Amino acid sequence: MKMSNVFIVLFLCISAYAITWSEPKKLPYRGWPVTVDNQGVLWCLSYIEGLYRYIDEASGWKLVIDSPPFGGELCFDKADTLWVITVNYTEVYYTRYDGEQWHGPDTVPAFEYAYYGIPHITADSTGGVWVGWTTLERWYFHQANFNRYKDGKWGEPGFLSDTSDGSDHGFGAITTDALGRVWFAWTIPSKFVATYWDQSFWSDKTVILDMTDTLWGSGNPIWLNLVPDHQGGVWAYMNYRNRDSKDVYVMANYWDGETWSEPDTIALAGPFYGDSPNDIPPWGKMAVDKYGNLWAVWRQAVVEKDSLGDIYYSVNKDSGWSEPEPVDVNPALDYNADIAIDGDGRVWCVWVSNRYGEDEYDDNVWASYTTIDGVEEEETEPIKPGIISISPNPTRSHAIISYSVGGISGSKETEHVEIAIFDASGRKIKTLVSGKESPGRYSAVWNATDNEGRACPYGVYFISLHSADFQACERVVLIK
Repeated sequence: MKMSNVFIVLFLCISAYAITWSEPKKLPYRGWPVTVDNQGVLWCLSYIEGLYRYIDEASGWKLVIDSPPFGGELCFDKADTLWVITVNYTEVYYTRYDGEQWHGPDTVPAFEYAYYGIPHITADSTGGVWVGWTTLERWYFHQANFNRYKDGKWGEPGFLSDTSDGSDHGFGAITTDALGRVWFAWTIPSKFVATYWDQSFWSDKTVILDMTDTLWGSGNPIWLNLVPDHQGGVWAYMNYRNRDSKDVYVMANYWDGETWSEPDTIALAGPFYGDSPNDIPPWGKMAVDKYGNLWAVWRQAVVEKDSLGDIYYSVNKDSGWSEPEPVDVNPALDYNADIAIDGDGRVWCVWVSNRYGEDEYDDNVWASYTTIDGVEEEETEPIKPGIISISPNPTRSHAIISYSVGGISGSKETEHVEIAIFDASGRKIKTLVSGKESPGRYSAVWNATDNEGRACPYGVYFISLHSADFQACERVVLIK
C-alpha cells in the first residue's frame, strides 16, 4: 500500500474532540521513561543526568537526585519507593530510590541463560512488585519468565510460557488491574496471549489477538502495552505488522472480565521495512484518565519510508476512537512516545526527538500536555450525585463502587467526598475515598478488607457516600 505525502488510513474513528496540546518543551535531560507516583506527581529518569520531578508550569522540572547506575523501566510501589529495572546479556538488574538515596544495583533471581529485550515491572496491591522478561533458553527458543518481590525478598523465577512447541515466546507487557490481579502478556507466533495472577492462582491463558489469517492479512505482533481501567478491565495496545505489505497497524482491544473484544484499528501507522536505522515502528503507549477516557500515542509515518515521523494521539470516550491527530508537527526524527496522567489531570506525552538543527544523533526528550477537561462532552443537565452501581454484589473478594459527584461536568468547583464501608453494627471499618473531587463519575474498589488490611468476615456491609449536601447508602453482601 503506497502512501502519499499526507496519507494516513484511519479505521473505526470518530471526529476529533477539541483538544489543544501545550507547546512542546525540551526537557533538561535525555531518557524518556515517565511514571506517576501515588500522589500523582510526574517523574522522569535520565540515566545520564538524573531523576527529575515535575513541579508546576512556572517551575517546570526539578532535578531530585543524580542518576542511578543505569536507566530502564520505572515503577512506584505502594510505599512510593521508585524501582528501576533493566537487563544485560547475563542478568536482570534493579535499583531503588527511597526518597533520599539510591539502593543497589542488585539482581533479580533468574534462570542462567541469555536475556533479551526490555524487562517490565508492576507494583501489586500487597506492597510488592513483579518483573517479567525474555530468556533465550538452552534450546535457543525465547521464553517468557517472571519473578515476584514480596515481604522484602525475591521468590524463585518462573516460566510463563512453554516452548516445547518449538517456537519463540517473547515477553511483552505487565500491569496490575483495579482488582489487584497481576497481568502478564507475551507473544507466540502470530498471537498475543495473556494470563493473570489472582492472589492465589493463575488464570487460564487467553488469546488477546490472533493474526494468523485476518482482514489485515497474516502478520506478526511486534509491540504490546497493557493498561488497566477503573472497573477491573484491561486494555491492550498493540502494533501488528503485515508480512507482505510491511504495513504496521495501531490496534486496541479490551478484556471485560470474561473475554477479549474484537480489536479496534486506530490507525495505519505506515509501512515498516526495517532496512534503515530511522525506519522506526510506531511503538506507543496507552493511559486511562480519571474519567475513564482511554488515550493512545505512537509514532506516525506521514510519507512512505518516513525517516522522520510525528507523534500522534487518539482518545476513546466510550463512543469510539477519535480521528488521530498530531501532538506536534516538526521536521525531525520523533520516536519512543510515552504517556502518563498526573494528579492534576494533565495528560502528558513525552517522546525523543533531534529537532531544531541538532546533531543527527543528539536526541533529546520533549514533552507536551493537554487537560482532561477538554475531552469531556458538554452536559445540558447537571450530574446527579449518588452511588450508581456496586458490582459484583454479592461478592466473594472485591466490589467496584461506581459513583457520581453532583454538578456540571467540567466545572472547576470541588467538594469533599467520602466513601466508607460500615459493618452490620454501624461501625466504620474502612475509608475508600476521602478528598476533594470535581463533578463527574468515578469508581472505587473495596477488596473485602478493613483499614488494617485484615480480611472481613462474611456478612452484610454498607457502603456510604457522603458529601457536603448529599448522603447515600447501599448494601453489599460478602459471601464464601
